[in-house]
Amino acid sequence: MQTMTLRTPNDVLAAIPEILGFMPHDSLVIVGCGSAPTARVDMPRDATEIEPLRQGLSGAVRHWSHSPVIVVCYTGEV
Repeated sequence: MQTMTLRTPNDVLAAIPEILGFMPHDSLVIVGCGSAPTARVDMPRDATEIEPLRQGLSGAVRHWSHSPVIVVCYTGEV
C-alpha cells in the first residue's frame, strides 16, 4: 500500500483522483488516514437513498474508528 503525506485540504483534493484512479463526480469520498481505507460512493439520486447510504457509511466509519477519515463531497453544483 502506498503512503502519502497530505498536509493541507488542497493536498487531499489533489490526491483523491490519484488514489481512486479517476476524478469523481457526484460522489462522496471517504479518505482513510492511517490504516483506514479510502472509499467512494455515488451521491443519492433521491431522498429514499439517503438513509441506507448514511447507515452504510456510518457503519464503515465506525469500523475504522481508530483511524481518522476525511469526507469529501463532489457535486455538479457550485
